[in-house]
Amino acid sequence: MYDVTFKSPFLPKIVSKGTFQGHIINKEPTIKPVNNEIVDFKNQSSLLTIGKSITIYGDNQSNLKGFDIALIGLSECRKSSEVNKKYLDINSFRKEFYSLFCGDWNVNIIDMGDVISGDDISDTYFALKTINESLLEKNT
Repeated sequence: MYDVTFKSPFLPKIVSKGTFQGHIINKEPTIKPVNNEIVDFKNQSSLLTIGKSITIYGDNQSNLKGFDIALIGLSECRKSSEVNKKYLDINSFRKEFYSLFCGDWNVNIIDMGDVISGDDISDTYFALKTINESLLEKNT
C-alpha cells in the first residue's frame, strides 16, 4: 500500500505510506489515488466488465494520451443546498460502474482518483479546473 500525490501537470510523486502533503499546494491540485479496496475489486472482476478494462492512474500509468474518458472523484458539497452523504460515497459509485458489462464499443477509460477538497471551495474549483485543462491539453 502506498500514497501518491499528483500535482499538475500530473507528474506522480510517490510518498511513503502515510498522509498526503496538504490539500492544495501552491494552487496545484492534489489527487488521492484510487482506494486499494477498489483496485482489488477491479482485479477480481469478471473479464467482461467495464472495470477490467479501466486503467488506474498511477498503476505504472502516467501517460494520459489515448484515453477517451477520465473518471475523477469529487466529494465537494459546501455550496450544495442539500447534503446527502450517500451521494458522496465515490467508491460505491466506482463498484457499481466497474461492475457493468461492456457493450460493443471501444472506449479507453482512466480512473484518476479523487480530488481532495481544498481549504476553501474556490481551491477545489481551481483544482478541478486545472485538472480538466490538463486532460484536454493532453488529448487534443
